[in-house]
Amino acid sequence: MADWSELPPDLLLTIARKLINVPDDHYRLSCVCRSWSHVILDYLNRCVLPYSPCLMVPGINCDVTCKFRSLLSFPVGKDITKEGERLPQIPVPHIDLCRGSYEGWLVMIKNNLNMYLLNPFSDRRIDLPSVTTLQQPSDREERLSKWDVYKAILSKNPSDASDCFVMVLFEGLAFCKLGDKVWTPIHHQRQTWEGYMDALYFKGNFYIVSSNSVTYICDVRASPQPSMTKIEVEQCLLCRFFLVESRGELWQIYRATGYDSSEDEEEFPEDLHTEDHVNQAEQCGNGDLNCFDKYDLVNNNHYFPSSLKTKYFDVWKLDTVGGSKPSWIEVENLDGVALFLGLNQSLSLSDPHLFGYQENRIYFTDSCCGSYKRGWPSGYDMGIFNFKDDTIESLYKTNSKSVEPPAIWVTPKAWITHNLIWFFLTIVTFLCDFIVFVSTN
Repeated sequence: MADWSELPPDLLLTIARKLINVPDDHYRLSCVCRSWSHVILDYLNRCVLPYSPCLMVPGINCDVTCKFRSLLSFPVGKDITKEGERLPQIPVPHIDLCRGSYEGWLVMIKNNLNMYLLNPFSDRRIDLPSVTTLQQPSDREERLSKWDVYKAILSKNPSDASDCFVMVLFEGLAFCKLGDKVWTPIHHQRQTWEGYMDALYFKGNFYIVSSNSVTYICDVRASPQPSMTKIEVEQCLLCRFFLVESRGELWQIYRATGYDSSEDEEEFPEDLHTEDHVNQAEQCGNGDLNCFDKYDLVNNNHYFPSSLKTKYFDVWKLDTVGGSKPSWIEVENLDGVALFLGLNQSLSLSDPHLFGYQENRIYFTDSCCGSYKRGWPSGYDMGIFNFKDDTIESLYKTNSKSVEPPAIWVTPKAWITHNLIWFFLTIVTFLCDFIVFVSTN
């Protein structure tokens, strides 16, 4: 009879990378025997830190038909091409567009414009209303595509409550409650050129920031229509803003971008335009113009030799006690926190060093991925901004394959669950070692 404890570590690691219910299945796997426990603990230590913000990146050597993406737990300084097969894989199709990430849940859009919530760590899925039920802008002739949905925000973790609301930002605003069949439009007066940049559920309401830094408070529970209250107006056109809750305060982050013409051919390879890619796009989409590769790789426009790059960040916090009228106060020091920005629901970590990240840093990924539709190379604008000296360093080494689809921050598990499992794994390993020691002495 075969001795399972002698299973080669490489084979055991292959099994670990294929597990979906991370880290619960890892815990069960580690309980089989002492040798397995050592292998799994080492794997988790390298690849899946407890509730550390991870980057969901494309699978290695995958095309648009790939059903899995990879998980990069601590991306700083890593070369994704060398990490390769060692990275955990999670079941997230390349072809489906991800437009939101919150506590392990992803907001996904299929080519047929159906939307759904996906938790690849618990293998759960919840259907959302289709993009086709979003109210068509009055001045628009062509129908909405999946690319017109810029971002989606959740009010809470869907695993914990059925009264979870989801808000989508596109050329307008809309929301739904889990179980709804259509998106409910949110009507309010705004400038025609005013776009929506980000949103956050904060103290019982959605807060939305626009491209000219106007912040709105939206009560989706108001009857008969959701109410919109404007906080402040500052004329600053075509800017990118984020909203994040940090230590109980609402922060607004301004992301300054500019064109950088220093990109070389290694970062923007010419093979993006090959006939093979065109044929792949045709086969994948069956003529559907919403196919991923249709906008990413094939377009009537050409790819520009340069793209928008982040230059610096400014941060403000909402002051509601300094006077009768709420106002924004500039933040001069992040006070030890680290921020994680992008297409994910913005995240603040009070003790980033516990997870290997540095204090007073902004870890950002590309949030301008709608530019794929216009034929611009996007997904490359990633980095680490040092808030103390205004410098930017690279997040991880990229190439043409490691940004298609773009990297997105995800948080695999809840704090308590993951930390308890981590503690349990350590105890199991210690007990196994102790039993072996006693039996041999």
